[in-house]
Amino acid sequence: MLALARVLLVPLLLLIALHRPAWADPPVPEVFLIQNSGWMEPFFTDPSAPFRPLLRAFIEAAHRPDAPVTIASFNQEGQLGDRPSPFPLFHGALGPAALDDALARLDLPRRADGAYTDADYNGALSGAIGQLLHQQPGIIWMVTNNKNSRSNDQNVVANTSRFSALLTDSPFITRIVAYPVRMPSQGKAFAENGLVLYGIAYGAPAAAALSEATDAPAMRRLFNDPPVRLKPLTRDPLSLVLRPDRQGTTSVRERNGVLVLEDVPAGRATPIRLPGSLSSAYYPQVIASARLQAEWQGDIPVQVSVSPDRIADVAPGAALPDVRLVLTVPPIRRPPGLAGLTASGRRISGTLRIALTDERLVLQPAFVDKMRALFGSDAGAVGRGVMHLSGADAQLPASLPAVFLQHRAVSGATTLVPVLIVVRFSPWPLLGLIAVGVLLALTIAALILLAGRSRLHQVRIGDEVISVLARPFRTQLVRTPRGQRARVVGRLIGAPRVTPLD
Repeated sequence: MLALARVLLVPLLLLIALHRPAWADPPVPEVFLIQNSGWMEPFFTDPSAPFRPLLRAFIEAAHRPDAPVTIASFNQEGQLGDRPSPFPLFHGALGPAALDDALARLDLPRRADGAYTDADYNGALSGAIGQLLHQQPGIIWMVTNNKNSRSNDQNVVANTSRFSALLTDSPFITRIVAYPVRMPSQGKAFAENGLVLYGIAYGAPAAAALSEATDAPAMRRLFNDPPVRLKPLTRDPLSLVLRPDRQGTTSVRERNGVLVLEDVPAGRATPIRLPGSLSSAYYPQVIASARLQAEWQGDIPVQVSVSPDRIADVAPGAALPDVRLVLTVPPIRRPPGLAGLTASGRRISGTLRIALTDERLVLQPAFVDKMRALFGSDAGAVGRGVMHLSGADAQLPASLPAVFLQHRAVSGATTLVPVLIVVRFSPWPLLGLIAVGVLLALTIAALILLAGRSRLHQVRIGDEVISVLARPFRTQLVRTPRGQRARVVGRLIGAPRVTPLD
């Protein structure tokens, strides 16, 4: 019985292995960093604050299936003796019991002098990258109220500056989003208004994984607002939302993120209007003003026109009003030779580049009000520093983290849309060639048939007419009843040739 089980199990395992894509990348790991320094005290001690239920719901919603998870607390390295920061609470495959255990171990520690710890955001992020991710791509979720005190440690300002620089300047930090959460809490020493949940992608694969996580239905249900887009702000400012359409023989559709123009005629220039809309992909930034441009990048000279060339006051997620985008595909010639004559079409890949230049972004007024309610208290060491603000932005609180203000430095952004053009060549040249070939074949067959048949002809030899059975191209000697002789050569068409011999 055991031998039979092995015989059946081995093919099954091989079948499973063969059906798993060889190119499938391993899941991007996730690290959840939870601040537990003194400025988080109201969330830990207020019995009415839904801090731990939020942590549970957030971790469950943000976690992607099969991704390894690390849950850790952070404060400032060196303030708790041999207890490091970040301090791992759990690592492995996440399940309900493991999550319960990790959250039960989350505490609000005190230093040897009895004071609560400070926070080092730069040390926490660097430690997560180096010690928890081992400098491999991963998503770092950071739960913090973005507060520390300059009076507690002389390194606070320097650490905070390094943290802001790491977020904004490092090419390895590929994407940053945030969820500001209003959570009024009253601790024993002071009150807090809320906190921020950051999603930080380390490495290129993590950027795509972070987008996947924020787009998950569970995350959409957990938060009323979309994630705040903090980085990058110069890439993908617009989203092209297509509506499947047919224009003449050409169909326009989207397939796996690629704009597909199919059945484009080859012999003439073909203008193709892109149906659908261009929408702002920003939140909470408003496109106050920008110049709109579009161009083609590829091997053939596709002409692109976009109108109007200026946009203004485009709210987050809103469609750009009355934008018309047209791609004109030039005439495409067949490849030379028989290969070109028999080709049914040609596939042309390229990129549609949509750019915003002279761009000016401002924050949505409703978001500014939300940030004032969240960060409108004191003790902000992770603040914006020196930056001139105007308009609605001028109403932002001084303690707002600097990473929320990077839109002020943006003057241009680009969206790249991959495009596949499928050109169809006319079948008539090939059909004509086939017709000529068939006609030629029939002619040759007819000639061969005629050449193999003997036909009866009446021929004159001298003054006599006799009947001769002649085959094309065959020579024979004939004699008349009166003895006159002749050489008769059959022809393919018509009477045979007769040469008298007497």
